[in-house]
Amino acid sequence: MQHIISMSVDPNNLVRYRIVQGIVTIADMDVDMVLKPQNFGPISQLMLLSLKNKDDSQARVSQAASEFWSAMICAEAENEEIKIRVLREQLPQLLPLLMECCLMTDEDMMSMIQSKEDDAYADRKPKGIQKEGEEQKDDDEEDEDYAVDLSENCLTLRKTAAFTISRFACKKSYF
Repeated sequence: MQHIISMSVDPNNLVRYRIVQGIVTIADMDVDMVLKPQNFGPISQLMLLSLKNKDDSQARVSQAASEFWSAMICAEAENEEIKIRVLREQLPQLLPLLMECCLMTDEDMMSMIQSKEDDAYADRKPKGIQKEGEEQKDDDEEDEDYAVDLSENCLTLRKTAAFTISRFACKKSYF
């Protein structure tokens, strides 16, 4: 475990992402191994540091670090009291970082503006005009288009951080 943690300072973002992602998997499978004092101290520092460094080039690493904390909350340890105590000790450092990750980025704002413009065009589009190959809708059909927008389903750092905060909030034993 110590060797994996020492590799986390690799200058390559993909290597750091894979390491953090691997630790998340280990936490899902064996939370007790992660909670050992010799492991948890360095792992928690790595995850906190990964949340602090959340610029665009490291967003995936930060997102995986957020997923680590979420996995730790949900994982069942042999001794839940120890897990709760250890995680509770991290809250003063962790919660401000997660809240900061929830702030909207310029990219988030731009995607919202784009969708508003698309909606505005759909509202302004004269009835009876359709794209080539598009069928005429009956008046009885709803005007809303319920096509699935896959961009809304993809996880972002903002969404995973908010999800992690909500998991802490749902577990009353952490507060």
